[in-house]
Amino acid sequence: MASAGVFAFSRTVQEEMDWMETMRRANPDAAEDVLSNSRLFVELAAEGEVRSMAEIVADVDGQLQNNVLCYYFVKMFQVAASRRRMDVLKYMLDDGFDAHHAFVKDTLHRVIDAAASDDEDTLQPVLHLLLAHMDVNFQVRS
Repeated sequence: MASAGVFAFSRTVQEEMDWMETMRRANPDAAEDVLSNSRLFVELAAEGEVRSMAEIVADVDGQLQNNVLCYYFVKMFQVAASRRRMDVLKYMLDDGFDAHHAFVKDTLHRVIDAAASDDEDTLQPVLHLLLAHMDVNFQVRS
């Protein structure tokens, strides 16, 4: 399942749950740190803080999966798309994030639905998502 890149998914959701449960039992403080780091990355993505994200990645020698839950990569991507943080989307896609992951298939539709019809900036995130080959035919469940 693992592929190259900082934002590549290295574990399934079940593997993440098992990893966290093991960590909670062995070292509750470390488990809390992982959750805090995960939330921090979502906040940084929301604010478009690519430089801060890159500095943290460098501090952990690119081993982000040991310090952040991979599931939060999805949340980062979704919040960056919804807030039009193109620099964050590019950073994530360039560094291993899978735009075809099952949990982000409806992101393109969410961005379009949330945008004002007269907002010219709407096209920027849509274009980036399309260039990342997101499935435009994915059917959103109502």
